[in-house]
Amino acid sequence: MESNKNYSHLLERIKGLNATIIERMSPDVMANLTDGFEEQLVREMLYTTHNNYEQRTIIKAVKTAYKNWKRSTDRYWGDLPLFPEKYPQYMEELQMDIECGCVVTAKGLSYVSNSSICAVPASFLRGFYEACPKEQFDAIFERDDSSEHNSPLRKNKKKLKKEAENAELRKQIDQQGVEDINLELEKLKAENEHLQVMNEALQKQNDRYESMAAPDVDLNEEEKLQIDERIIFFSSLLGCSLKSEVVVQTKFAELIQKMTGDDKESIRTRIVAMNTEIQKVDDGKVGKFSDGTLEAARNVYDLINKAVKGMTRAVKPYQCKQAMENINQTFHLGIKM
Repeated sequence: MESNKNYSHLLERIKGLNATIIERMSPDVMANLTDGFEEQLVREMLYTTHNNYEQRTIIKAVKTAYKNWKRSTDRYWGDLPLFPEKYPQYMEELQMDIECGCVVTAKGLSYVSNSSICAVPASFLRGFYEACPKEQFDAIFERDDSSEHNSPLRKNKKKLKKEAENAELRKQIDQQGVEDINLELEKLKAENEHLQVMNEALQKQNDRYESMAAPDVDLNEEEKLQIDERIIFFSSLLGCSLKSEVVVQTKFAELIQKMTGDDKESIRTRIVAMNTEIQKVDDGKVGKFSDGTLEAARNVYDLINKAVKGMTRAVKPYQCKQAMENINQTFHLGIKM
């Protein structure tokens, strides 16, 4: 599909590429070079070679870069099963044509036979050129053989020699910048190790939260409210939150059990649930406490206020004032002290 955009500056760069450079190109650079993987520019990358093997390398590199680029710009892309990896239709069709043995050209598809020179990869020629002594290599390609039964290799000797020489030049080009590539690999390795450490820490934290999760315990509203009130009473007097970093939740439940006679597991379940609710309100994930929690907090506040003499909080004993302040702040009662 033709585009109205002026891609002359990009096309100039693409024409100087080869399969090896494209294969090593980063996703961001490839996205910029193809203006977000525009079909016209992707095809121009394939036109840099008439070799089926190298076009396979290029289309594979393009799809890999597209995959990494999409994941960096759209976090849901490729998130199975709801969001599968979906590539542009033209990209899928190009890959199918190439893997069917075709060569993509500006004029259309070119079908090549097994004996065609286009089917000989540059990597093979490079290996042959390196392994064979130069004198012997030159002798092979300089020899004139007019036999009618020449092999495809000998029939295309000039072309093959040129390919081999090009492969040698590519090798020399590839060797440039190896240090930069190794440096980038070291940086990526260090970053990967850092991410692994963070992932392990998060996994341990998640495991700890799961181990703290309480099993379902059926409580009616009256029982739940009474237990919540006792939890609020003890935590406010002791001046501690319900976080697992502050109290041992099972032991705290055991303390309340021994003082009240309530079921220990029911108490622990409500400690976990109330702590979760407090965290959600404090973090802004929910706007306010549930009606039941607010009712329990106000009940305890009023009971302490009435049980200890003093018309105002200021004249009450210190521990009483502190307990009332703890309840007021923790549950956002909004009572002016």
